[in-house]
Amino acid sequence: IKMTETAQTTKEVIEVVTTALQPLAEKLGTTAQYIWGLQVKQAYIDGFIALSGLLLGIGLLIVAFRVFKSFYHCRLEDEYDKFEVEKLTCILMFSLVGILFLFLNFSTTIECFINPHYHALSSLIKLIK
Repeated sequence: IKMTETAQTTKEVIEVVTTALQPLAEKLGTTAQYIWGLQVKQAYIDGFIALSGLLLGIGLLIVAFRVFKSFYHCRLEDEYDKFEVEKLTCILMFSLVGILFLFLNFSTTIECFINPHYHALSSLIKLIK
């Protein structure tokens, strides 16, 4: 059975990573394969943390939308609220923070759940450098 080019490349990368991890593993009194397994499990944990950031961002955008909706409703009925500036500031703040959470966590969530080995590899490369 012939290995595909991608499978061969993946196997070579894993061999290089385990070779690079060997000194660290010896210092910790374990094996490089064990450290690799931990990094892959950590990728899922990082994915859940990023997913919670995504959900927080979505929640903030929902709050901003609801505040905007109530503010817009008051303006239509000519019932001006004395806290208009505060409501607009609240809408802007929740929107910006929500978009920021979505922007910062989207790619990490996708990366960790779709390809945890890549996330583990990039984490190890950062660790080794």
